[in-house]
Amino acid sequence: MELIKRFQVNQKILECLQPNSCRLKSKAKILNSAVEDGTNKKYDEAAKKLYIVYELDKTDLEKLYYAASYAVNAQDYDTALAYYEELKSKNYSGEGMAYYAKNLLSEQEDYFGTTAEAKTERDNKVKLKVYSNPRDEKIPSKRGEIYKNIALILLQKDKTEQAKTALSDARKANPDDTSLIISEADLYLKLQDFATYKKLVSEVLEKDPNNPDLLFNLGVVSSKTDAASAETYYKKAIELKPDYVNAYLNLSILKLEGETKIVEEINKLGTSEKDNKRYEVLKKQREDIFKSALPYLEKANELDPKNEDVAATLLNVYGALEMTDKKKALKAKMGK
Repeated sequence: MELIKRFQVNQKILECLQPNSCRLKSKAKILNSAVEDGTNKKYDEAAKKLYIVYELDKTDLEKLYYAASYAVNAQDYDTALAYYEELKSKNYSGEGMAYYAKNLLSEQEDYFGTTAEAKTERDNKVKLKVYSNPRDEKIPSKRGEIYKNIALILLQKDKTEQAKTALSDARKANPDDTSLIISEADLYLKLQDFATYKKLVSEVLEKDPNNPDLLFNLGVVSSKTDAASAETYYKKAIELKPDYVNAYLNLSILKLEGETKIVEEINKLGTSEKDNKRYEVLKKQREDIFKSALPYLEKANELDPKNEDVAATLLNVYGALEMTDKKKALKAKMGK
C-alpha cells in the first residue's frame, strides 16, 4: 500500500514566503537553500533546512508544514510524523486567501502572497495600472491532509487503533472541518470498512450537499474502489460548477482506467481464428472507452487550454480514435 502520495511543493509560492526584513537575512538564506534543494529533489536536506527556519521563528508554522511535506517526499516518515504532530498540537490549518493579479508587462498572472500586506501591495499595483484582473483564491484547510498523513504513518506502523483515534480526536477538536471527515472516510476505505466509509460520506453530504469541492474530493476518495460512486460525485460537482476543470479531467481518467486491462489481454493474444475474433471485441471495447472519455477531455481542454497534461492526454485519445484532423488542429494550437 502506498503510504502517502508525494506532496507537490509549489516552488514559486514557497519562494514568495521568504522574509524581507534585514534582521532575518539568515532565515532568508536558509530558505533560499531549502527551495533550491527541493527543486533538485534533495528532499531530506530541504526538510531539515525548513525546520531550522521554523525554529528561528516558531510562529511561522507554514515552514513546518512544508518541512513535514518534504520529509514525506524523502520517505523519512518518523520525522514527518513528529512534524505533523507538532502542527496538530498548534492546531494549524493553513486556511486563508491567496492574492493574484495579471502583470500587464509579461501578460502572466503573478502570485503576491497570502498576507494582508500582500493584498495591499497587489491592490496598489492594480490602482497604478501596472497590474489588472485581481483575483483572490481561497486556500482550503490543510488539517485534513495533516491528520490523514498522521493516520497513514500510524497505519504503516501497524497502529490501526491509534490511527482511528487520531482522526476521531481531530474531528472533535474541529467539528466544522469537513476535510477531516473526508480523511476519516478515506482511512476506513483503505481498511475496507465500507459500512463506516459510507456512513461518513453521508455525514459529509448532510453538512454541505451543494459544495462542488466537497463532491470532487469525495470523487477522488471513491475512485480508488468505487468507480461508479466517483463518477456520480464528479458529475454532481460539474452540475454545481460547470467550469470545474479538474472534475472533467478526473472523469476522463476514470473512464480511461479500463484501457490497461484491455491492452494487457490484447498483448497476450495469438494469431488463431479464436484470438482474432477476441481481438476485434477488445478493439471495440477500447474504442468505446476512448469515446466515453473524449467529451470530458475536450471540455477540460476548452476550459484550460494551457494545461499540458490535459492536452497531451487528448492528443493520445485523438490518435487512438484516428481523429487525424482534430489531432493536427490541437498540435497546431500547442505549437508542435
